[in-house]
Formats: sequence, structure tokens, C-alpha cells
Amino acid sequence: MSTTIDQLIEHCAEVIASGQKAAFCLLAKTTGSSPALAGAIMLVEEGVDTFGTIGGGCVEAGVIESARKVLESGVGRAETISLDHNFAWKEGLICGGTIEVVIALAADAEQLQTIANEYRSRIPTKLDLSIEEGTWTLNLSPRPHVYIVGAGHLGQDVCRHALSLDFSVSVFDDRQDMLDRFIPQEAIHVHGNIAETLAEAMFDDETYVVIVTRGHRDDAVALHAVAGKGAGYIGMVGSKRKIGLTFNELKDRGVSTEFLKEVHAPIGLAIGAQTVSEIALAISAQLVEQRRNKKTQPLVICP
Repeated sequence: MSTTIDQLIEHCAEVIASGQKAAFCLLAKTTGSSPALAGAIMLVEEGVDTFGTIGGGCVEAGVIESARKVLESGVGRAETISLDHNFAWKEGLICGGTIEVVIALAADAEQLQTIANEYRSRIPTKLDLSIEEGTWTLNLSPRPHVYIVGAGHLGQDVCRHALSLDFSVSVFDDRQDMLDRFIPQEAIHVHGNIAETLAEAMFDDETYVVIVTRGHRDDAVALHAVAGKGAGYIGMVGSKRKIGLTFNELKDRGVSTEFLKEVHAPIGLAIGAQTVSEIALAISAQLVEQRRNKKTQPLVICP
């Protein structure tokens, strides 16, 4: 499973608390084509361990070597790497862009743990990396929260994907045994009547609702419960016939046509998915698409 930002920062806090040194390597700026986007971050520990990635390959290998020097000297630095023809020929890359990497010693384990906890709790926070040239700030906005309604096979697969993609996840179901047996502990388990639990849930533009219950009736209940709550994304699984029946039923119950037009149904990107795993992948890909298409504040603030 890939490393999420809160896991990386928490791991760094543990390393520092143990008396070891570690350096953050932040991809601060990119121009042209590059292996990763600004905001990518990696941790290089004293010794041989690394955590996270800024794109991999030989670029990352060079940054790791620079981080080793920072750990030895105790002095952070910023490096600009031009992925030009000469570099590409030497290192086997064809990117052609330029990247700026900030390498800063990590400190204050308690503060780092607080940042990790805030991010995990969807509280806006930031990570400041200071070197002699100034302080770079990595903005950590509340990560999107996925509400998966249904703990069946599809809900289980979507849950695992979403967690690995750095979404926070809550799974709603009226079957406690399904939640306990099949939903990872990293996700929030919400047991109870679907309509009632969704009515009590908090919604905002960073809430993504995935309706994948075990039947038409529960799908209709869930969709009715989230209508008009302000979720940033709502998707519902089902055939065109089932979706049509559900929408007609909700119209009769007063749900607006405008709201129903915004529901992604059938859910997921159109990749020809047929199996449960493929449908879960298509849904997860659509969640990423929605997240990346949102306009947010600058990820990295430079001095």
C-alpha cells in the first residue's frame, strides 16, 4: 500500500522521538515535464531507510544522496535539477523539465505528531520546512472523506482503494458483522439504519458519497438521505433500468431533478468494467478524477 502524508509525518515523528535523524525532501517547484508534481515528499532517515517518494528513478536516487549529506552536515539546502538533454542522456530520462527540491532536517517530534493527527482528523494544517534560504510551506488541506454506503464486496474493494489513495473513509451499513469482518480498521465503521446514520453525518464539498448497497431499496434510501446535503460528489451503482426506477421514485418524494442530474449513475469511469474488482477500480479512478479537478489553494508556498 502507498504511503499517505499523515503516515509519513507520523513515521518521521517516531524516528525523531527515537533519537535518530531524518530529512524531509519536498518537491517544491516543477516546470515542464517532471517525474512527479509539486508537493510530493519523501523522508530519508539516518542510515539507509526512506519513506515515501518524489517520483522514483535516478532523480530520486540523487536526492537521497543529497539528503545523506544534509544529515551529516546538519545544514538543509535547496537544489534545482534540470532534466535537460544531457541529464536525460546520462540518466536515461526523457522528462525535459526542471525540478526544485527542498531538503530540510526534521525536528520536534511532538509538533510533527500534531500535524499528522490534524491531517488525519481533516483539520487544515501545514508543514514548514526551513533552511538558510527561507521557509517552504506544504499546505495540508483537509483530505476528501469518502462515505461508502454498503459493506458488501464492492464497498470493501472501494474502501481499500480509497484508503491507499489518501482519502479518509467511513463505511455505512446496518450489518455489524460485515463491518467487523471485512472493513479495514483504518476506516470509520458506521453501524445502524442507513437513513438515520446518513442524516447524522456531516457533509461538505470534500465529501464523496459512494452508494453501493445490497439492493434497490437501500440505494434509494441512501440517495434520498444525502439529497441536498452539499456533498462534492455522489455516485450510485446500478443498471440504467434500476437507476431510472430509483430516480423516478425520488422525484415522487420531492427530490429535485437538478440534484439527480449531478449524481454519477452509473458510477465510475467508463472503462468497460464488469467484475467487482474492475468496477471498484473504475469508481476509485472517478474519485481521483473529481479530487484532481478541484481548484485548491497552492500546495507549496515558497519564500
